This record gives sequence, C-alpha cells and structure tokens, in this order.
Amino acid sequence: MKFSTVYIRPVGIKKNRKWEVVFVDLPGDRKNKGTGPSSMGFYHYPRRIGKKKAFEALKNHLIKCHEEEISLLTKSLSDLKSLDM
Repeated sequence: MKFSTVYIRPVGIKKNRKWEVVFVDLPGDRKNKGTGPSSMGFYHYPRRIGKKKAFEALKNHLIKCHEEEISLLTKSLSDLKSLDM
C-alpha cells in the first residue's frame, strides 16, 4: 500500500509564530499498521484517503492536544494563584 506523510509545523519566532503544511509521498509499499496522527505534528496516512482528509485528521488531533494542554495550564495557574503559606 502506498503511503504519504503530512506535517503541520510551526515556523518563525514564538511571538509571530505561523504554521506550515507539508506533504511528502513515501517511496515503496508499506503495511498499514493502523497508527493515526501524532501529537508531534505528522501523520503517515494511506494515500487512498487523500490529502484533505489526512490534513483535517492531523489538524483536529493537534487542536485537541493544544486544548488539553491549555486546560492543564489553566488549572495549574488557578492552583498557583490560590496557593498560600
């Protein structure tokens, strides 16, 4: 089965961070191991699902990971603000 990879990664400095999307076709045939998008910003997907569907799956996964991290930081901030001696 033919696979491709989509990357969503930050570019630029932290204050002016932008995002870029890169697609790469992987050579040769591979076995489908059923792995999904990675929180590291890449997704090795079967070429038959198409670029748009792979991009949306990775983007949604990264958004979910960001929201979870924001939630953890918000709770930590709240706990820190209420800290007393």
